[in-house]
Amino acid sequence: VTVILTDSESFDTSHIKCLTIKTLEHHWPVLVKNMKLLLLRYLNLANAENCILTFFSLWENIISVKANLSVIDTKPFYADLQGFVDLLRNTMLPSLIYTHLLSLFNEVLCYGSTLALQDILPEEICGLAHSIVRFVKDFRLLSDVRVQNSRSGFGFLGHECQVIRDYTLGPEVAPLTATIQLVDQSYGDDEHDDSNQSRSEVDKTMLQRMSLLVLKSIAVTVKEMRCDSSDSSIDSSDYNAIQDMQIVERSIRDVLKKLDVFIRNSLEFHPETPFTKMLIHLFSEQDDYLIESMVCTLDITVGIVYRNSMYPDL
Repeated sequence: VTVILTDSESFDTSHIKCLTIKTLEHHWPVLVKNMKLLLLRYLNLANAENCILTFFSLWENIISVKANLSVIDTKPFYADLQGFVDLLRNTMLPSLIYTHLLSLFNEVLCYGSTLALQDILPEEICGLAHSIVRFVKDFRLLSDVRVQNSRSGFGFLGHECQVIRDYTLGPEVAPLTATIQLVDQSYGDDEHDDSNQSRSEVDKTMLQRMSLLVLKSIAVTVKEMRCDSSDSSIDSSDYNAIQDMQIVERSIRDVLKKLDVFIRNSLEFHPETPFTKMLIHLFSEQDDYLIESMVCTLDITVGIVYRNSMYPDL
């Protein structure tokens, strides 16, 4: 297909974007498979990290609201997201890749301008949110993620850096034949703890994206629960349905508590600092993040059916 380009300021690129998406759609499953293989087995190859980051950026731009593509056009690009969500549990991934992965999932769960306005949420979105909530609740995701970075740790190999071998990606991945070397930037054990603390700082980008992702996942889960509770086919006296909703709500409160502790400990807030005040401080430099976080907390508060005094300030 040949497209004649005219003045860039007046030219409508919608047609080109649609043609590109349609062409890419046929090759997308193979591309996703190759990128996952690169992540699992060949991360130590030259330029592998740049290739993966470019792929994540492409994926994020395709599903972004700013791309102004229809739901039908972008639907095929949501199909393989669940295959990448397990990567969140592998906190030994290079921080740049992990941060871009968080950015991708945050774009998928774009809450402020899309999901918050929808009555019925897509199945792929709900599945992603459920996985993240489960990782936080059952697999200590927020305890394992590394938001404390060394000020000198930019990923280069130093003489004190520990090389981690036999890296695997979860129980469902077959044993690897190749060895992937990742760098632990902890700089070994130091006799002076104060010295260690003085040269470590919070990776605020990582902290912001992880916190917002968990908050969005909770909001999506609550919104889905709210839709289920308003289903006319469910009788108000249905004990099993009510019990299921209570279980979901307890899980949500548990995840909210873990998120509270995660932010509070990372930024060293006072134990009595309200949760919403911590969110405002965390996202004060990112207007989009701040708006999404406020919409999420509002929907979470409204959507929870059986309330108690655990989060009176939320």
